[in-house]
Amino acid sequence: MKSSKNYHDLLGTYLPAGLIEACYVSVKCNDPAHNVDHVYNVCAYGLELAAGKFTKKEISIILAGCLMHDLGCRYDRETHHQISFGLAFRYLDIHAPKMFNEQETMLIAKTCYEHRASYKGVHSSVYSEYVALADRGKLDLTDLIDRCMKARVAWGVISKEDLVNEIVDHLVDKLSEKTGYMWSSYPEFGFELNKDIIKNIISVVDNKPLLMSTVKDHVATNFKG
Repeated sequence: MKSSKNYHDLLGTYLPAGLIEACYVSVKCNDPAHNVDHVYNVCAYGLELAAGKFTKKEISIILAGCLMHDLGCRYDRETHHQISFGLAFRYLDIHAPKMFNEQETMLIAKTCYEHRASYKGVHSSVYSEYVALADRGKLDLTDLIDRCMKARVAWGVISKEDLVNEIVDHLVDKLSEKTGYMWSSYPEFGFELNKDIIKNIISVVDNKPLLMSTVKDHVATNFKG
């Protein structure tokens, strides 16, 4: 699991140490699907996506959103985007005073509110698009299955059969080509960037026997129930 030092090494050029540390401490209380490794990976991918395309201050805005987007998960997963929106103002006021003006703070808070794959609105800024794409991660079906499995184990799903069925249903709901909610809010530049990976994921998800077999193999190998 990523340590506090990992976070500081990655983000220290762009964000204050106090903000990094406070977010790290909070995220440690999240569920397994939104843990410190996930948030670190979102920050790392956000930095990779933004490097060379934005000023240092603009990258700081993107990384602040990446760092704080899941702060609300420790309180309520279902509404965590709303809670993270509110917490962004508090954390920036306490741990990054005067670094961002009111407009920039609102932009950061909105990246938290708009980051989820289930978000149905239009992203309000390019910063929000970058945080949303960073949260999707470097698309990998095995990683998506694993995060889904860990979340459901944490919720108390302990039967392998139930686990497989719930993961399959969730992935179809999320990733199917025609009805997957993830694609309706997926940033446009992400489709071009990840078009081949997306095509491969959809080809598995929309082939129910293949998806079922893939999920069964992953659960059989990784579930220790």
